[in-house]
Amino acid sequence: MFFLFLLPFVVNSQEVQISKEFSIRNDFSYDILGKINEHVLLLRDRGLSHELEVFDDNLKHLDTKELRFKKRKINIIGTVPRDTFFTCYYSFKSKGEFWIRARNFDHWGIEKDTAVITVMSDNKPFKRPTFQYSENRKKSVIFSMGFDNTLNVMVIDNDSLTTIWDDEIIFDQYNLREDFQKLILTDDGDIFILLDEDNNRGRKERHHLLISYLPNGSQDIIQHKIGMAENLTTAVDMVYDNHNKQLNIAGLYNEKNTQDAVGYFYSMLPLTQIIENAEARFVPFKREFIAEVYGQKITKERSLKHFTLSGIQTRADGGIILQSEMQKSYSRRSGYNRALYNSDLYAPRGWTDYYNEDMVFINLNPDGTELWKEIFHKKQFSQDDDGIFSSFFTLRTPSRMRIIYNDEIKKDNTVSEYVISPIGASKRKAVLSTEGQGLKLRFQDAVQISPTTIIVPSERSYGLNLVKVAY
Repeated sequence: MFFLFLLPFVVNSQEVQISKEFSIRNDFSYDILGKINEHVLLLRDRGLSHELEVFDDNLKHLDTKELRFKKRKINIIGTVPRDTFFTCYYSFKSKGEFWIRARNFDHWGIEKDTAVITVMSDNKPFKRPTFQYSENRKKSVIFSMGFDNTLNVMVIDNDSLTTIWDDEIIFDQYNLREDFQKLILTDDGDIFILLDEDNNRGRKERHHLLISYLPNGSQDIIQHKIGMAENLTTAVDMVYDNHNKQLNIAGLYNEKNTQDAVGYFYSMLPLTQIIENAEARFVPFKREFIAEVYGQKITKERSLKHFTLSGIQTRADGGIILQSEMQKSYSRRSGYNRALYNSDLYAPRGWTDYYNEDMVFINLNPDGTELWKEIFHKKQFSQDDDGIFSSFFTLRTPSRMRIIYNDEIKKDNTVSEYVISPIGASKRKAVLSTEGQGLKLRFQDAVQISPTTIIVPSERSYGLNLVKVAY
């Protein structure tokens, strides 16, 4: 959480530590669990085996532990790191049944507790489930889209490993796969679901956002539509402020298309006023600001092109910070190659250029007034990598934000940061150099393990390192 305190603006030096390299050529995925009971843990999914890599606080490798489960062939749905242990939620099939179980492990990978979450028919509703946990990590949710515009949702208590709520939500008048934007689980076990319907120029008079609110322990679903005043959303996001009990929805908009942003909109809704005051306010960008983004005194541009919303940060006083970034991609595939690689004889190729460039942050007070709106410049270009080494990570502290990113997407690179004070003052500085280190850092997937420390994965030539940056 980004606190709004007017403290001295000081930039400190940082300490960088690098783990040994692991080959991930045969790995399916990995999960940085962060710091648990003085150990830094990395969970590797290797198909029929699941290995826990254990490090000390300085990223010295201590042990590799294979985690044991009831069945050999399982699918890990999600993991929840806690202070002294972590929980794995996983599924498997057995004798025509579909099981979801949970298992707790300590910081050495030793099993502590296990529980059955649910058993159902093999014709299961949880196909390709999505998993997330609450901010305080005491509750988890597993959800997936079913047929006929249904959303299957299960809320679990992580302390007792029991199901709190399990139901199927039907959205009769919506195309769920097209309209669904986000689901949020709060610390209290409430669920918020955001849908964006009729975001189309031909139907913009009917365009609206739908908020579905499911209070913990209640069978009633509370819904409300936020009218978009015949504007189209170019980007939208939703976050819940557990400290202030407030739902925040914000995004970028245009009157004519969904590619270019002519302004931003927001709705900051205290939990007790979600139904009464669920309306959006639209704020257009001034021509002078658009010119400043493009580095010109005068510009013909009337919008910000290719900008999307990268996230919403909450403030301790109930305000929010909108983080937007220019993201675009271009395919280099010719018509002949496209037809060739879409055939059954050849696997598809990427052949795509990715651009992640300037950032625009907008800091709003609890009443919606702008505290500041600033531009932070960067230029990132990569090819055929899905942009995984681009964009940025936000390190949040009580006195400032640090926006950390790769200057360039290449093997010998400088990592830079913008250090931003609560009043919008900023300083750009170098954090580290990867020259000669064999590192390629994925800041989008970094994990903050303390107010001053992050763990960043580095992937290069099927080799994985963990990099610790401490301020």
